[in-house]
Amino acid sequence: MVLPRLLQLIYLGDGKMVKSNPTMAELEATEKVLRRVAKDIFISIEKEYWPTKTSRLCDWCYFKSICPAHNS
Repeated sequence: MVLPRLLQLIYLGDGKMVKSNPTMAELEATEKVLRRVAKDIFISIEKEYWPTKTSRLCDWCYFKSICPAHNS
């Protein structure tokens, strides 16, 4: 793995920039999380099971009317 010297996130709305100088440990930890998320997605695809997780963001969701978490 190549260690990047700088990571930048640029918010398109206001142009705000977030910069980071990652360590190898941070990159490895992030990779571990991403691999776990990918594994969970593949398992859900296989089982055709998509558990819902409600949060305050549900108030702004366009799909709330058809979401199983809100149509019990």
